[in-house]
Order: sequence, then structure tokens, then C-alpha cells
Amino acid sequence: MDSSSKYDYICPVCHEVFNVPVILSCSHSFCKECLQQFWRTKKTRECPVCRRASRHQPPINLALKNLCESFLKKTNERRSSEEICSLHSEELKLFCLEDKQPVCVVCFTSQQHDNHKFRPITEVASSYKSQAEHTERQIKQQFEKLHQFLRDEEEATITALREEEEQKKQMMNEKLEEMNRHISALSHTIKDMEEMMKASDVCFLKKFPVSKERVQSSQPDPQMASGALIHVPRYLGNLPFRVWKKMQDIVQNTPVILDPNTSHPDLNLSDDLTSLKWSWNNQAVPDNPERFDWYPCVLGSEGFSSGTHCWDVEVKESSDWSLGVTTASNQRKGRDFFNTDVWCVWFDQYSLSERFGFRVKQQLDRVRVNLDYDRGTVSFSDPERNERRSSEEICSLHSEELKLFCLEDKQPVCVVCFTSQQHDNHKFRPITEVASSYKEEINTVLKSLQEKRIHKEKVKGVFEKTVQHIKSQAEHTERQIKQQFEKLHQFLRDEEEATITALREEEEQKKQMMKEKLEEMNRHISALSHTIKEMEEMMKASDVCFLKKFPASKERVQSSQPDPQMASGALIHVPRYLGNLPFRVWKKMQDLVQNTPVILDPNTAHPDLVLSDDLTSVRNSRINQAVPDNPERFDWYPCVLGSEGFNSGTHCWDVELKESFCWILGVTTATNQRKGRRCFNTDVWSVEYEQEGLSEPFGFRVKQQLDRVRVNLDYDRGTVSFSDPVTNTHLHTFTSTFTHTLFPFFSCYPSLRILAFNSQ
Repeated sequence: MDSSSKYDYICPVCHEVFNVPVILSCSHSFCKECLQQFWRTKKTRECPVCRRASRHQPPINLALKNLCESFLKKTNERRSSEEICSLHSEELKLFCLEDKQPVCVVCFTSQQHDNHKFRPITEVASSYKSQAEHTERQIKQQFEKLHQFLRDEEEATITALREEEEQKKQMMNEKLEEMNRHISALSHTIKDMEEMMKASDVCFLKKFPVSKERVQSSQPDPQMASGALIHVPRYLGNLPFRVWKKMQDIVQNTPVILDPNTSHPDLNLSDDLTSLKWSWNNQAVPDNPERFDWYPCVLGSEGFSSGTHCWDVEVKESSDWSLGVTTASNQRKGRDFFNTDVWCVWFDQYSLSERFGFRVKQQLDRVRVNLDYDRGTVSFSDPERNERRSSEEICSLHSEELKLFCLEDKQPVCVVCFTSQQHDNHKFRPITEVASSYKEEINTVLKSLQEKRIHKEKVKGVFEKTVQHIKSQAEHTERQIKQQFEKLHQFLRDEEEATITALREEEEQKKQMMKEKLEEMNRHISALSHTIKEMEEMMKASDVCFLKKFPASKERVQSSQPDPQMASGALIHVPRYLGNLPFRVWKKMQDLVQNTPVILDPNTAHPDLVLSDDLTSVRNSRINQAVPDNPERFDWYPCVLGSEGFNSGTHCWDVELKESFCWILGVTTATNQRKGRRCFNTDVWSVEYEQEGLSEPFGFRVKQQLDRVRVNLDYDRGTVSFSDPVTNTHLHTFTSTFTHTLFPFFSCYPSLRILAFNSQ
């Protein structure tokens, strides 16, 4: 089927391929719906071409219907492999940038396209694909940075764990060596005593005083020291939350993200869409409706319709700039942009141009834009001057620098205040001198604290079985660290996959939209070519035939449809995927991590207690675990402490107790005795519950089982309060004067759990 025969399948009314063709008695065929619509409009049953009347309902032209279906099938198959010019039967290899349509190499030379710019059609079509591919690469790079951060943090955490393991093992080996020396010395003394006992009485009595002195002067056994075990909460306590908080340092939240689909072709935007550069070279980008084509401008990707908004712009490397706000509907094509609806400031180093807006007279490093939509104001300021001003301490009365210190009023003053009546007969000192004396006081206190810290950091070592415990502690902790980091990596992988999937879906939608536009354009070109051919044939006919066909032909020409326009939103919305991507992922990660106010310390847990891997819940197994009897550990009461002590401020935590029918919880001092039965004698502030109620209470006993208990510690005011957060009922408050570090403590049977902040 040659290309010229396709005109036989075009309906004279809609200029499309026949859809359910019917045939009139005059032998002209039309789409059934087109003919009915024509008759309804004309209110007369006549042929749209020859105007001959038709009295009968026209039958379906089955032969033509079959031919049209066959033609459409072959056309679609052909279009799937190549697009053909309807005028010249050549492959469409070029794209006219002025007419926004594909053309062949013959159309390229026609008068219709004189002085038009062309691009290879593959280049234009690939712009959408390249945009998506570039965006996908940027997404992967941003996620790789987050993965690398997690890998670095995991490595640093495990390295710190292994270093502590080596330190504790070294300390322990020194203690074991000391123990071996003691055993060797004791064995030598025993051997000497045994030999002395075998000697004669005279020899025995001669050696007795010295031997007795040797026995009495023997050194005591090395003792198990505090801090000998690995401090597991340092590594596992709230690990995902701590990593998430630290991740905040590598992500940035920029208040305005640039929209590359609005950017003038001369502008180059950075990959993170936060900076731009004027390249002087026209980029090969589509001339979509959103894009500036005269002024080298670009818009932010997010519009504002309420509230207050602020952003800083660094302009120190620019000799010519303008910035501000404009409306979404403002004209971006041509020179009319600055005529209306633009509120801006600008600077031109060479003062060659006149513009709208407020002109800045000197170059600035930064400009701050403050938009208050509801009040209808847009303000511009130099934030660096404000910062320099606020960095100096300025007198609020005289705007002078505060250089003196009033010893009576205990406040800094300026040289003008020095002479005021308010400060008559007051003593003054230079502010630097007073600050120096105060710093000396702080240094004295700091030195004392450092000495205490050094004293606390000195450890004595532990016994041989603790070596294996430390090793197993380290191995278990390392496994938990890797599991926690793997969860974060999996979250990033899922987010990356979801982001790229959304990008690819939009890419397919935009490509489908443009494909439909191209198909619509081809149909218009085909119909127009058919009309042109008929007009040319009609011009060759006799005058009578020409005049007969003239009205219908004129109507067909006048009823031609307008060209399809490039639709807004045809390009991929890149800021949706790249704008503040690391920050948005970091914020979303907040739902994954939990921050629990109290982390349990396994080195203090009674041997019967089993702690969860995240150190937030405890279960009483009533089976003695094989753990070292280190000084920090409870050995009589089934208790465990929190890993962090408090010596100031207010602190609050909720404990879930609904599965426990015997429990005690509260706070105790760091120095309180953990060995034997004297734990509850002093320095314990607690509430408790026992289902049977047979034993004497240690603290305040509640009368009924509770699902939760909230503990509120106000160290500075000396109060510990307990309440039921479910019913908001106060249970009891202890009042005291706290002088030691306080630790949360817990005891239960069978189990309890400390709730995370987002579960309270």
C-alpha cells in the first residue's frame, strides 16, 4: 500500500481515518458520527461534499471499513519502527524548533521553514530521557553519600568498641600477671615454711622471726575493679537515633530549590539545584512554556501563597544580579517580564542598564529576602552587616561597645554609661580583666574535675573468666551494631528505589504525553496535506466543477484545527526528586529510629536478669547467668540501673509494667551499696507493686496493678514524682536534697519495658 493511497481513507469532515464509514447514494463516504453531526448542524440530509440530498439511512461501507482497519494496523506497525513524512514519504529525522514539529530532510529545504532552527529528532526526543537519566544519577549519588556516612559511622563505632576491648583485655592481663606473681610468691613462702619445719629446732627458731614477718607482710589479693567490663550502652544505646542525629551534620535544607524547567538556556544550574552560573552559551533545552527565553532568569521550584518565608543569596562573585519574587502567571517569554508583578533588588557594577525594582549602590556578599505573604511585604537586607553588628556586644542605650564592668551592678557597660548618674561612685574594671579573673576560678574547678576524671579512669583489672566475657560482650555488641546499621542501609535502599521508581513513572508519563502530541501533529499534517492535494486538484478542474466544490472546500479550510501547543508541565519536575533530597530522606528516617530516655546498663544487671538487645527491656529468668561478679553488679536483689546518671536538670521516662505482677522502680545514688541486702536501706526513692502483698515495702507501694508508670526527676528542686500517664493520676512524690549522681533503677518479675519518646 503506497503512501499516496492513504488519502482514500480520510473522512472529508473530520480529516481523520474513517471510523465506522457509511456510504451515501452519491458514492461519497463519511464517518457515521461525522455525517450525523453534520446533518444535525445543517438540519438537512445532504452530502457534505456534493450537497446531493439523501433520503435513506446510509449503510455501513464494509469494504472501506475493512480497508481502513488494515491501513491503521499497517500504519501503527510502521510508526512503531519509524515516523514517515506525510508529504514526502521520507523518514522524520529533524525537529523544527520554531514550529515544534518533526520534519523530513525535504521539508528542511522548503520555503515554509526558511530561517528556522532544526535539531536531530533523536537529540530532541532524548532530552527528556537524558533529563531523567541525569536526575537518576544525582539521586544515586546523594544516596551513596548517605550510605558512605553510615559505613564510616559503623566503622568508627566498631573501631571504638575493639579499642575498648583491647584496653580492657590488656588491663585484665596485667591483673592476671599480678595474681600469678602473688601465687608464685605464696608458693615459695609455703615451700620455705615446709623446709623450715623439717629443720632442727635451733635452725627453726633462728629463722622463725624472719619467716613470721614474711607471712604477716604478704600482699592482699588483687580485687575486681569498677569499669572492667565493656560499656555496652555506649555503643548500642539508642544507636540508630544517635546516628540519625549525627547525620544532620551532612544534610542541608536549602529554603529555595531552583527549577531547571524555568531556567533560561544561558544558565547552568548546579546538581543540587541551589546555585546557578551564566555560561553565555545557549544550552540545548526544550523551549517549554515555563522557561525564560529573553532574560537570563530562573524561578524557585516552590511557590508561596501564605505565611512568612526567608532565604539568603550569596552574590559576592556576581557583578550583575537581580533577585526577588514574582507571580506564577507573569510573562516569561520576551521582554515583558519586568513590566508588572516583580518585586526585586538589583546591582549592576558598570551601571549600564536601567531596570525595575530597587537598585543597590554597592556590591554585597549576601542578600536576605524576607517574604511575608499575609502582610503583603517583601524585605531585602544585608545579613552580614547584621551579623557583624550582633557579634560585637553593643550598649542598647548608647550603641557603644561594652568595654567596662560595673562591680556594683555586676553588669557590662559602655564608656558613656560610665559617666551616667546611675553609676555614680561605682567601681569599674576593664571587662577583659573581670572575665580573666572569673576564668581563673573556672580553671581551678576544671582542674579539680579533671583530676577526678583521671582518678575514675584508672582501673584495676578483672579476673581470668572476665576475659572471655569481655570478648563475648564485644562480639555480641559488634553484631548488634552491624544489624542496626544494616537496617539504616536497607531504609536508604528502599527510599532510593522508591524515588527512582517515581522518577521513571513520571518519565514514562511525560514521554507518553509527548508521543501523543507528536501523533496528533502527524494527523494534522496528514489532514492538511490531503486538503492541499484536493485544493490543487480542484484548481485544475473546469470552472463549473471548481465553483460547485468551492463552498465545501472553503468551509473545510476555515474549519481547520489549530496546531497543538507545547503543554505546561511537559518536562520532568526535577526538584521533586533532587530538591533537598538528603534532608528529606533524613527527616523520613526519623520514623525508623527511636530515642529511649533511659538505656539499661547490662554491667549492673543481677545474674537472673536478661536484657533485650536494644537495652530497653528486662526479663527476670530466675536462672543465674554466667556473668562476672564485678563491683557494679547487683548480687542479691534482681535489679538493674540505667546507663546514664543525672546530677542536674529535669528528666522523665515511662515504664510499661502490664506484664509484671511484682516490680520496683525509681532512682538511687551511684554510691549506694549493690552487694548484699543493704541496697534499699538508704538513698533509694521508689514506688513498688506486689500482687500478693506479703512482704514489707521498701518504698511507696501502689495498691493496684498499673499498665504504665511515669517517673519525673527534678534534681535541682530535689523531687522524684511518680504518676499513671494512662489515667493522668498522681501516685507519690519524694522530696530530698540530692548531692550525688542519681541513676534510674528497675526490678521486676517477670518483665518490664522502658518506652521510647515517640511511644509515650
